[in-house]
Amino acid sequence: MKVIEKMMDNAAKTIVRLLQQRLAQREKQLAHHGARQGGEWRSLMKTFIQPGTFPLLIITVLALTSCRKNNPSGGGGVVATDLLRPATMRFYEGPVGGGGPVWKYEYDKDNFLVKFGEEGKNFRNVDGGKVELKLFATNFETTTLYDYSIAGPGTMSIYEPKLSPATVSIQTAIRNLLNNQITKPPVIEWNFSYNSDFQVVKEVTAVDSDREVYYTYDDKKNLKKIEFMSLVDKHWMVGVRTTVTGYDDKRSPFSAVKGYRWASYPQNYNDQYAQAFCINNPTQMKTEFWSTTKNAYYLAEQTDFGYAYNAQGYPTRIDVKTTYTPEIGAASGAIRTYEFTYK
Repeated sequence: MKVIEKMMDNAAKTIVRLLQQRLAQREKQLAHHGARQGGEWRSLMKTFIQPGTFPLLIITVLALTSCRKNNPSGGGGVVATDLLRPATMRFYEGPVGGGGPVWKYEYDKDNFLVKFGEEGKNFRNVDGGKVELKLFATNFETTTLYDYSIAGPGTMSIYEPKLSPATVSIQTAIRNLLNNQITKPPVIEWNFSYNSDFQVVKEVTAVDSDREVYYTYDDKKNLKKIEFMSLVDKHWMVGVRTTVTGYDDKRSPFSAVKGYRWASYPQNYNDQYAQAFCINNPTQMKTEFWSTTKNAYYLAEQTDFGYAYNAQGYPTRIDVKTTYTPEIGAASGAIRTYEFTYK
């Protein structure tokens, strides 16, 4: 990503610098699997992060994505009186106590999630078939609509596993508040396939039909592996593969929140993918890239998780340590922390 010049203010420069660092770390992974990161999000970054334009898309996806307990659908959790749901989540990078935003979670009378995020900065409105993501920055307002549907007539609801969507249509609109001009990139559509347990096993986009994502699960219905496949010289190959090497035996933060898999879509980081499709909390993930020079996979990214739990067994704190190891060059790392309260 080119250095962004002539930013409108110092705050904008700081945000862009963070985005550049994050994109630089992930550039090789984006080039490999070219899925949502390399397609939707990176194209938006290149198109709209120009002087004074920074919709904060990458910052937003740092939020944890959920997993479900005792429900293998990947589309929601179970409803029970002894289950807890997040009330707030604070997340930050770096040392303990380093600040960071606090997100709030709102539910209706049926305990369905209807809104979450940080009011006035970035948040999501949720219903049974649509999710609206709102982002605010200096002189800009970004709205992304995730419109879920099924193939053909019938009922669909992100809150019910058996009614999980077959398709999501993604439309983003960026409003320049200085001149009230609205810019819209092309609509992106992703299609989903499921197994008999209503777990997602395949994602494919109509825009890049040479890109596919496959998910496999273990005998406990925990996520086992994600494979990003590409069509190279008319042959399918796995360019990137991520394996979850272990889980704890506790409930994950969003295990009782029905539909959070779709409410928080898309997932972009290793910890987000693992927790989006898990039953328990992941303890470690490893991502391998295919080396065209060595004709072999190498460990490019390892994520280790540490947890502190409350009396009910839910994580109140999650420490995420990620080590990035390029094929050539020195390794680097990042530490993220998430703190939860429940209700």
